[in-house]
Amino acid sequence: ATHAGQEALDELGVVMQQIKEVIQLQPLDVDQLAVLDTQFHLGISRAAGNSLVNELINYVIPAFQVSNKAVLYIGDSLEQLLADHTAVLTAIKNRDSKAAERAMREHILRVKNEVQNLPESLSGTDDVKKSVS
Repeated sequence: ATHAGQEALDELGVVMQQIKEVIQLQPLDVDQLAVLDTQFHLGISRAAGNSLVNELINYVIPAFQVSNKAVLYIGDSLEQLLADHTAVLTAIKNRDSKAAERAMREHILRVKNEVQNLPESLSGTDDVKKSVS
């Protein structure tokens, strides 16, 4: 949170606005939402200024595209996604690294639990569930 420059914060703000706009569309464009969700996470990683973490995130996130789309279909996930991302972005804007870490950790754990509880028909593969265990 303390490393994020104004440009990174602006980019994250734009992505958040795009996420809000996509969520309002009917029918929901889950593919576009998954792309924006990925952009948000990659933006957070870049804003952190840790090249090793950024490299790991760039490698890991694409592996979860199928399960990410499935989680986005679940009832309250869209509102929770917005709340989670808003909490992370607000903490970063406030330069509160502890709050940013806590918000991101809570988000990751919530998504992990949702992926593990997905029906097989939505997750696409049991390997996805095992990879988040």
